[in-house]
Amino acid sequence: MTCGVQRNSRPETHQIRSALAITANESQVRFPSNSGLPSEQIPRIVTRMSVQGKAVIQNEAGIHCRPSAHIVKSVQGYSGDMRVWNEDGESDLRSMLSLMMMALTCGTEINVAVCGPNEAAQLEAVIGLLEKVYDFPPQP
Repeated sequence: MTCGVQRNSRPETHQIRSALAITANESQVRFPSNSGLPSEQIPRIVTRMSVQGKAVIQNEAGIHCRPSAHIVKSVQGYSGDMRVWNEDGESDLRSMLSLMMMALTCGTEINVAVCGPNEAAQLEAVIGLLEKVYDFPPQP
């Protein structure tokens, strides 16, 4: 059972490949100011190439301990950078605690950015993990 959030279509993935402001560390860049997002909602640092998308949490209980553990374990082998953020905070998808601290409840919309090899495919996989309805059996 989902939380009743209806999604007719997934927002298009936006690629950001130009106008990147390079920081002191040449291997890291900031999202450009023309990305369409308020600056306070953009993760501070990501790698050079990135794709972005949005996800809506569908799990009735939100992203709590078990879904967080599943997400972190699922993205473990990816060598690029993966971040989620909304007006309440930001998380690296390799940190279960950071993801749980975002308190993502059913119906919450979050931004997702992936930078690295096969980023478009990885973005779709991450969005799928975040939008999945986790049906864990109740614990005794």
